[in-house]
Amino acid sequence: MLDLCTDEAYDAMDNQDEKHLLMLNKLEKNCLSEQHYDARILEILIFINNAKFTFYDINADEIID
Repeated sequence: MLDLCTDEAYDAMDNQDEKHLLMLNKLEKNCLSEQHYDARILEILIFINNAKFTFYDINADEIID
């Protein structure tokens, strides 16, 4: 997740970089499978949804494969 929290990552996502979208999707998938172990994972999922909406215009209810 920390790789997504840099100025370089924000710039890349601002340009709708596919690599970073794939990173977000992979992190989201991992978080969804592990969320029952730690309630703090919900905060990561919120970050992911906000990043997808802000940089990629993807709503939380849209599914990306």
